[in-house]
Formats: sequence, C-alpha cells, structure tokens
Amino acid sequence: MWLLVLALAVYIVSVLRKPALAASWRKVFADGPALASSVILLVCLLITLLDSVHFRAALPPAAGSTAGSVAYETRTRSLLDVALRSLSESRETTYSRPLAYESFTKETVDVGGQPARVAPRLVHGGVHLIQPETQWAGDITRRVLLGLLLGLAFTAALTAATVGAVATAAAGFRHQFYGVLDHLTEGGEGAPLVTVGLIDPLHCAWGERTTRIGGRTWQRPTVDVSALDPSLRAWFTARRVPKLLVAGQTKVVEVIVDEAGALLPSVPVITVEAPADRLWDLAAALSSPPVAAWAFERALGTGLSADTIRLSAKLLLEVPLPTDRRAWTRATAALRASADLVEPDDRRAALVAYGRQACRAYRVDDGGDDGLLAWWSRRLP
Repeated sequence: MWLLVLALAVYIVSVLRKPALAASWRKVFADGPALASSVILLVCLLITLLDSVHFRAALPPAAGSTAGSVAYETRTRSLLDVALRSLSESRETTYSRPLAYESFTKETVDVGGQPARVAPRLVHGGVHLIQPETQWAGDITRRVLLGLLLGLAFTAALTAATVGAVATAAAGFRHQFYGVLDHLTEGGEGAPLVTVGLIDPLHCAWGERTTRIGGRTWQRPTVDVSALDPSLRAWFTARRVPKLLVAGQTKVVEVIVDEAGALLPSVPVITVEAPADRLWDLAAALSSPPVAAWAFERALGTGLSADTIRLSAKLLLEVPLPTDRRAWTRATAALRASADLVEPDDRRAALVAYGRQACRAYRVDDGGDDGLLAWWSRRLP
C-alpha cells in the first residue's frame, strides 16, 4: 500500500513538471463527476492507510514486575482504531432495539427484596436523557425533524446554486447620484466614473465615447473620493474592490470586469462583488444568453421600453449558476478572449462563440438560426 502511495507521489511530481500533462489533469478535475470520484478514492485511500499502520499498546507496569520491563496488549490496533476510538468504546454488553435506551436482554435484579426481570438502562444509548420514559419520544421527533430540515436545506443548496451564494450586489440611489455631481472633473484626479451608457459586453467605453451626467456631457468623468462627504466617501470606498459592473437597463445583460477595483459605478450601475478568482466565472454566467432570457422574462414591462431588461441587485443575486462545469470553464475562457479584442466586429464574433458555450454550460439548446443564441446575438450592441 505504501509503495502505491510513493508511486502516486512520484507521478504527481512528474505531472507538475509537465505543462501538457498538468493541463490534461486540470480538464479532468474541471468535470464534476470526475472530481467527486477522485474525492471518494482519496477518502478510501486515507482510510486504508490509517488501517495499515498497526501497533500494540503498552500495558501499565504490574505490581512486582521487573524495572524496565514492558508488557504489551495482546490485541493489535491500527491508527484507524485510534481515530474511531469513541465509536468502538461505546459498545454495549448486548444488542438493543434501534434508538432504544434500554437493553434488549432482560436481567434479574433485586426490586424491594424480590427478584425481578427487567431491561437495564444502556450505558451509552440515550445517555443524554435524564428521564427517558418522558423525554424519549420528544427527543426522537426533534432529531428526525432536524435531520429532514438539514437534508432539505443541503439539497436545495446543491440544486439551486445562485450568484448570491458566491457574491454580493449593490446599487446606488439618488444620494449617490447627486452627491458626486459637484465633485466631477473631466479627466482630473480621482477614479473613473462609469455610467450605464459606457458599459458594453465585456468592454468599458470610458474615455472612448461621451456620456451624460447631471445634464452635462462628459468624455472622461472622474471623481475624487477623498473630497466627498463622509457617508458618500464610505460608500464609494467600499466599491473600490475587484468587482463586476453591470448595466442596470439594457437589451442583454452587459457586464465589465474590474479586476483592479479602479472604477466607480454611477447610478444605476450595479456592482457585483466576489472573490477575485470568481469574477470571470460570474461574468460568463451573467453575460450568457440563458440569463438574458431569464432576466427578460422576470423584468418584462419594468424597463423604459418593452424591449429592455431592467436589472436590480436583488435580481442578479437570484441568477442561477451554470450546471455544466466543464462547459462553464470553456465559456469563461471564450469570454476572456473576447475582452482582449479591439475591433468591434472581431469582438462581436467572439461573443457569439462565447454565447454558444454559455448555452451548453446551462445545458440549454442554442436553437440554431432561430433560437436563443440568435435572439441574443441580434440584441448585442
């Protein structure tokens, strides 16, 4: 067994030194069933290793024994026995009924001077019950209900993973909008302020085209956060972290990734904050054709026109995450590739290729020329 472990360690070192082999294994572990199987195998290997290390414990010195002499138990134990010691030491002298607090086998005891056959109280089973005759039924009921509730909660968490499970979202209000107007400068000191009109799918047009803020036209609007009043300063400072900026009202869900945390959101831009290593995954989920259709259905009639999607921080947190992890990884890679393109036509073609992978990540048929992907592609800016 230990030779197998040594061989496995040598192979792991070899994989780490060979990029091509490492890439192949990364693809394997990106697959949910393969990863789950690997975890199960590792747990079984760990149990086997613990059970393969044997020893016999030393006995306490006996009276009259020679000094320095050591006697050992006749029973051979393993490290697994030590790990499960509390379980092995909670054995009763006889069998008992499931969930019982009394022994199945009756014993003869003296009751008021007369011998009687009674079922003695178990040493370990139901030991937490002070008056088992009255507490037993309630204790069993409570534990069964608690187990059902926890099981239902765990199942719901596995089957209904949403953006809210890995991220938070926030959006400003009138106070955040009007509070910065007197502190806006054109390309001055401070952080870029990004409006909805400057957000395209995976592209920030700040400095490339104009935007309207407070009745004025801006090319490069910036805000000096240190000059704001304390409440606004705290709110905008909290937004200067790695995040996604999501346009609040568009024809598709338009997202940009702010890995440096340098951009500030203007109302009604929504910020989605998550660990930096999850930002692109979340961008690939939120930008996808299935999520655009999902949001369009839920926000129908709430936008400025019947053809727009009006988003909110609450709605974004309810967005379901993709179920095909391998396709999700491919969609994320395709989305990142599209963000690096300069020419609009090249970027659009790359976004359509990403959209096809994103449909697969959600296990949704793209529908060909008249389906979901075509509908989404026509709505791209």
